[in-house]
Amino acid sequence: MTQAAGPQTGFLWDPETMASLGGTVAMTRTMELIQELLPYSATSCGYPNPHFMEGTCAVTIALDSLFKGVSLFTPMRIGTAMVPGSTRVLNRQTGLLEECTPVLCPHAMLERTYDGGEVLVNRAPHFSFGGFSGFVNFHQGRSRQDVMYAFWSFMSEPIYSKHLVMTSSFIGPYRKSHLGTNKQSLVAWTDLGYNEVVTHDFLTTVDNSLKHASFVPDLRMLGGQSYLDTLYTALRNTAAGMAPAQITANVLAEHTAILASSGRRDVVQETLRSGLGIPAALPPSPPSTLVTVPQADNTHLAIILGVVIPFIFVLSALLIVWFIVVRHRRRSLFGGLLAPPPGEGTTLVVTDIMNSTPLWETLAPGVMERAVETHNAVVRKALGE
Repeated sequence: MTQAAGPQTGFLWDPETMASLGGTVAMTRTMELIQELLPYSATSCGYPNPHFMEGTCAVTIALDSLFKGVSLFTPMRIGTAMVPGSTRVLNRQTGLLEECTPVLCPHAMLERTYDGGEVLVNRAPHFSFGGFSGFVNFHQGRSRQDVMYAFWSFMSEPIYSKHLVMTSSFIGPYRKSHLGTNKQSLVAWTDLGYNEVVTHDFLTTVDNSLKHASFVPDLRMLGGQSYLDTLYTALRNTAAGMAPAQITANVLAEHTAILASSGRRDVVQETLRSGLGIPAALPPSPPSTLVTVPQADNTHLAIILGVVIPFIFVLSALLIVWFIVVRHRRRSLFGGLLAPPPGEGTTLVVTDIMNSTPLWETLAPGVMERAVETHNAVVRKALGE
């Protein structure tokens, strides 16, 4: 209900005004819907969801781990669908929930209702947990940085990462190659015990969710986890019977406090915009200064041309002579040694610094770079002599 015009408009914070969308009527209506569904809901979910695993739960919103658990450990065949949409969205100009229109919901689609009619439905799908975030500490030594880089490279390697996705409970697809539904790709799943039709349905739904024009990305901003924690608290308060309006007021107060404690507002806003893929604003161009050049008389112009043009001809001639000389000596225009042409008189020399590999790993940053530069200079000088 809060994101109707694409990912770059944000679902929890407005990247332009930095207004919390969790403290709006959309949050209140969401909590009302959850309370309306509570009488039909299980008392506990968690993983593995026992009600769903036993077949006593018809519908659930869960991580992809539930698909894996049901597929591998029960005989049931389940379907996967994109998360539900809404016929009403938050109009950020009026602050009200309003029925979808092509202008208000540019990515909404006409969907059929139970009574046979059609209505515009706005969807903003989010695919749960997928992949990793890896970091290498800049202040660690080169050898440790290389080890961590190799580790994360291995975790993202296509073949191993797909095996990890298929066998690990809490890791969803995080490469395009994980979502392949051709025969060869599906065989890798079915060899582990997955049903081909069910798996095809799961992968297709995930792919469609990620490609949706209003897909909801992860919240990437300073204090992001703290904001998500407020939503978990709101869900617990909803289940406990707290009034939806009070829950919304609490969320707004908590979001305001977190934002105030997260540092400079412009820095927080820039991390939010960057996480949504919004390009950084370019600095304003300096004002142009027009310089009026007085018109020179023809006499002065003739004198200038009479001096400048001969000078240019003389300088060009000297440069040509210099170029011929240095090329004859196999030197570049600026005196650098040129590689000799192929032929019987050309010898290929290969050099190395003894124990260079462990030296790169153990010496302080910058030492080996300077050593290589010295080595290359000595070799070039020797070759020149």
